[in-house]
Amino acid sequence: MATAADGRLRLDVGIEQPALEVETSPRPVIDPIDAALAEHEGDARATISTLLQDLAFVREELVIAARNTSYGLVRGWMPRLSRSR
Repeated sequence: MATAADGRLRLDVGIEQPALEVETSPRPVIDPIDAALAEHEGDARATISTLLQDLAFVREELVIAARNTSYGLVRGWMPRLSRSR
């Protein structure tokens, strides 16, 4: 590969590709709470309802995964359905 005068990469086969530009500015930090509320146009009840539905779905998936996971495969670790407080 060689670099052409205009900064584009030239492959040995004669096909030119634009040079990749590296983003130097840091990405903004997005607050997950603000993002969840924004998804529901600021409606806190709708946000909580969606989060509770998501929680129920993930718990169901965890139960299925726990039933189908070999105790030996995970070397004794088994998932818990609730976190310790």
